[in-house]
This record gives sequence, C-alpha cells and structure tokens, in this order.
Amino acid sequence: MRNVLFITDPQNDFCDASRGSLALPNAEADCRMIRDMLEHRADFFDSVVVSMDMHTEQSVFHDIFWLKDGKPVEGIDAIDRTNVERFRPRNGEYERFVPREQIRQGRFGIDLWPVHCVIGTWGNAINDDVQAALHEWSCATGTYVEYLFKGMDPFREEYSVFTSNHDRITSLLLAAGGGTTTVWFCGEAASHCVYFTIRDTYANLERSDVGRIRLRLISNCASYVPGFESMEARYSEFDPAFFGRARYDAETHRIGEAE
Repeated sequence: MRNVLFITDPQNDFCDASRGSLALPNAEADCRMIRDMLEHRADFFDSVVVSMDMHTEQSVFHDIFWLKDGKPVEGIDAIDRTNVERFRPRNGEYERFVPREQIRQGRFGIDLWPVHCVIGTWGNAINDDVQAALHEWSCATGTYVEYLFKGMDPFREEYSVFTSNHDRITSLLLAAGGGTTTVWFCGEAASHCVYFTIRDTYANLERSDVGRIRLRLISNCASYVPGFESMEARYSEFDPAFFGRARYDAETHRIGEAE
C-alpha cells in the first residue's frame, strides 16, 4: 500500500485571512489541519506532492489585465459569450492572445481573479504552518517533497497542475511492485484547483485500475471559494470505484472515509 499526500496551492494569498489577496475564509484552519496531519502521521505518507501557483502580474486571469467597458476591472469577474465584447486587454499588444472567437462560440471562458501568487512575492510563498510541516516530514522520513508549478504562461489559465505537468501523473499513480496507491488530496481551493487536479488524475485511470488506485479528497482540509460552494456537486461525476471523500480527525490523528 502506497499513500501519497497531494497538497494543492497552500500559498499565502489563498491562506492568510489578513493579507492574502484571494484568501479563503477557512484556509488557515485547513493549513493547521494539514500540519497536524503531517506531524502526527509522518510515517503514513510515502510521498508528498505540493502544487504551487506561479504567476506574473499581467496574466489573462488577473483583473488588472483587462478593461471592461473601457474601465479597469477590479476583483472577481468572468468573460463569456454574453459579455466578451465588453472586455479588452489594457495592453493592446495582448489582444492576439485572447481566444475571442472561441469565447463568442461558447467554447471557452476566462475567470478573472485579483492579482495573486506573483512569483517572488510573499503571497506566492507557502503558508508557514504547511511549510514547517513539510520540512519536518522531509527530515523525519529522509524523503524529498516534490513541488509542481503551474500558471507561468500568462495567457492560459491552469487550475490543474497537470495542464503543464502531464507526465507527472504516471509517477503519482505508480506504486512500486504494482501495489495499491491512494492519493489523498487537500488544499485550496476545492471549487477550482483541487477539483481540476483530481479530474485530470481521474481521466488517466482505466477500468483495470479499480482496486489498485484510489483518489480521496480530505474534505476538512480543503475549502471552497465563497460563492462557488455549489461546485461541490461536480465531484459526483467521479466513479465511486475510484473516488471518495475522507476526513482527518485531529483527536485520533486518523484519516477515515467520510460518510
């Protein structure tokens, strides 16, 4: 049995309630729970993978990239077929990178967010609780933490880290000796990056993998972007033969299947 902990985007801009530009209300508690889990169950996880948003200020998914009706965009918004003509890049040179015709046809859309996780900034760094736990786990087990980066292309949204790291899915699911692998997902946000990362992992499974590979969302270690809680329903698309929900109990330090 091989257990992999996959921590999605545990970064300050998502996880610090006082300073994070896109902070989730429960993310600090999620990070404390993740730290507790790694500290008390260090020997349970054979490997730990961490994904990280790595952005530039001027990115197609950032509000400051755009003008809406000629005025700067501020905060969360979305570009779709109903409003695409109202949006123009502030820098006209970037218009050629906008898939405007696809958006007009309803085949594409762009979610807009406050500037976050800019490379080299405090917001890009990993939450202190999680970083301390990763360090302690690595020292205790003698195993390196694998970091995967996403979002460095300023003209493409990448909710799933596997959009630009597809080759890493196989190694994530590969168990030495052909044994069973369980990948335990947590982090931010359950409505977006966690979901899409699980979706890409799930898409690489075959029926022959039933019983050999399991995907689990640790529900009390991952939060939803406010206003997007309904996205939880999307998890029902995954075959229960592969996917399920779990919870970490901070009193017993056990990870169990959620009802």
